[in-house]
Amino acid sequence: MTIKTILLPVEKAAFVQKNAAEYGCNLVELAVAGNNSAKVTVTGEDDNVKKLFDEIGE
Repeated sequence: MTIKTILLPVEKAAFVQKNAAEYGCNLVELAVAGNNSAKVTVTGEDDNVKKLFDEIGE
């Protein structure tokens, strides 16, 4: 199980919010961080988390 926390532009954070379940991941935290960014925490199997963030180039 992987837990990944990252600061993303809001557009990429919105993609993660909408699509995490499709990649077998759980969105644990989504918080506005200011300056057009958001803090995102996702959990899931290592490969699934990697695929989700690879999709947005992170």
